Amino acid sequence: MDRVYVVSIIGGLFGGLVTILRLIVPIA
Repeated sequence: MDRVYVVSIIGGLFGGLVTILRLIVPIA
């Protein structure tokens, strides 16, 4: 169960970082 939560949190944070990078650099 713990692994599932950890993977979900990491996946969410990674997705958020990618979204922020796309917003900051729309050209990329």
